[in-house]
Amino acid sequence: MRIDRFTEIVNIDDRVFLFNIKTGAMDEVNTHIANELLKLQRKGSFTPLECNLKESLIEEMIDRGYITYYSDREETDERKWFLAKHKEKAKKEEKTASLLLDNVVGNNWCYTDSSIENLVIGKIKFVDLLKNIGNNDLTNKIDLWLLLQNRIDDWEWIDREVSINGLKINSLFTIVKNKTELEEIKNWIKITPSAPTVVHIKYEKEEFGYFTFTKVDNKIINKENNIIFLSKHPFFCPFIYKTFFVDGSGNISYCVKKLINKEQIGKIDSTTRKITFEHGWGEKLFTANCDKSDSCIYSIYCSNMCPYLNSIYKNGDECSLVQLFESLLVKKIKCMM
Repeated sequence: MRIDRFTEIVNIDDRVFLFNIKTGAMDEVNTHIANELLKLQRKGSFTPLECNLKESLIEEMIDRGYITYYSDREETDERKWFLAKHKEKAKKEEKTASLLLDNVVGNNWCYTDSSIENLVIGKIKFVDLLKNIGNNDLTNKIDLWLLLQNRIDDWEWIDREVSINGLKINSLFTIVKNKTELEEIKNWIKITPSAPTVVHIKYEKEEFGYFTFTKVDNKIINKENNIIFLSKHPFFCPFIYKTFFVDGSGNISYCVKKLINKEQIGKIDSTTRKITFEHGWGEKLFTANCDKSDSCIYSIYCSNMCPYLNSIYKNGDECSLVQLFESLLVKKIKCMM
């Protein structure tokens, strides 16, 4: 046996946590367990008799992925299988069409590009987009990316037009400047029967500061995410394969940043209303930024087609993305504490 190479032992505010980067498992442990795991990690391979831990605890850690029986070769093969499984699962999931109505919202997600001009989709183009999406069998779910403060007065009309075209609003993405605007949106969700049940919010021009408001039985559950990634895994983009972003011209991309920069992978035909995607566009989505994928535990999340990661990546002996992933890991654990 040995400590799984994807197991991280993290100290936060005098508390110790185990996190498996591959499985997403997280547990708090005492200092005795942490020190014993660190000792075993330095040792390399070990037998159960060499562990100063209870047998039941060892079995639990094997189940959680912290300890493994795999050899280096088997672990590499298992990692490839894990990535392939995630990729195939994402491909098969029901797709959601994300309509980018206000560029400023998409531009503030992940990171902000000050050179991007804000474009706004008006009512005529919005209705045309709804007809295009509703005319296809690809999905009946849509996400709306819009500056909610500027469109609250039109919300009943927006909701009605969505329904007329046989679509359903899955969630809404927006940005705010301050806590006052955040509270205003929270109150609007609470008092508006037609408001989406899930609203994702980010502070404008801040690197982190993500919130999700979920409406349950007229109560608002507020969760501060603090990280870009809203999924179980802190490093998998929640949009790749699951979402296709559409702008007012019918251009389609897998990433909101790519869409804003006119890097499209598909198009809605304005005459036939048919949606088409470029063949093989997703083959490189899980290709790492460098050639150290066999030695770097973060390589399974390091897509060279992610603009956010590319904006940070600097090649060298000390990869700048490793520092990013480590900081995201700490933020993820704090969110789960």
